[in-house]
Amino acid sequence: MFLTSRENPRVARDALARGADAFLLKSAALGDVLSLLRGRAAHRPSTYWLPVQVQPLSIREEEVLDLVAQGLTNPAIASRMSLSTHTVRNRVAAIRTKVGAHSKLGAVSVARRAGLLG
Repeated sequence: MFLTSRENPRVARDALARGADAFLLKSAALGDVLSLLRGRAAHRPSTYWLPVQVQPLSIREEEVLDLVAQGLTNPAIASRMSLSTHTVRNRVAAIRTKVGAHSKLGAVSVARRAGLLG
């Protein structure tokens, strides 16, 4: 969750791309904050859920992303998929680029919001 005093969609998009799953203004009502923390956002004007747009992933990228979401390391993913760690690292980089994330965790978060992960 990203909490800010500024109502700026660009800041919200950046926060979401870096792994935040919500953008909330500091002026939000306590009930909104509690609802958001409980996973049931109250979609009021002070709560922003921006639409997530990502480029399509290949089948192999989806498989890698699923394993990343399960918490596997690149070497573990490589072993499980019979790939080199270099190939896994390249696939993770491609996934991050396609979903607009700066980290593996950010990629998983964006992918969940985009419906790519369960």
